[in-house]
Amino acid sequence: MQADATGDYSGGVMRLEISHSGVLIGRWVIRARRVSDVQRAMLPEGWRVELRKTSAGGSRWRGRAYRPKDWAKRL
Repeated sequence: MQADATGDYSGGVMRLEISHSGVLIGRWVIRARRVSDVQRAMLPEGWRVELRKTSAGGSRWRGRAYRPKDWAKRL
C-alpha cells in the first residue's frame, strides 16, 4: 500500500501524518536530534516513510509512505 506522508520538524520532534485519498491513516511523534534521523523512518505498524523538504521551506516535509501487504506476517 502507498500513501502520502507529511511532517513538521520543530525542537527535536517530528510530527508525521500518513493519509490515503484524503483519509487520515495515522499520526506519529518521533523524537530526533536531526531531521535526517527521520527523513527515512520505519514506523511500528510496518510503514516506511521517505520525506523531502517542501519548496516553501520552513519545517514542513512531504513524501511517500509504503507498507507491504504482508507486513503483519512478519510480527
